[in-house]
Amino acid sequence: MYDGDRQPPRRRPPPSSKRKTLYDVLGVAPTASRLEIRRAYMSLALRHHPDKNPGDAAAAERFQAVHSAYEVLYDE
Repeated sequence: MYDGDRQPPRRRPPPSSKRKTLYDVLGVAPTASRLEIRRAYMSLALRHHPDKNPGDAAAAERFQAVHSAYEVLYDE
């Protein structure tokens, strides 16, 4: 029971049938041009870079995901 002093137990979200694609990670459409992919990457990389978010493990993880997606999608 939740008594008010402690945090309520965390519940795991239900499993999603839709997996995130590399395009979803960068927030671009599958038909995006190389320029659109690069712009999305630069914006997200600046926002989530570990130097701008010291000690934030979630930001570092997000930065790694964005960087990996960019490497794959930008390469022809």
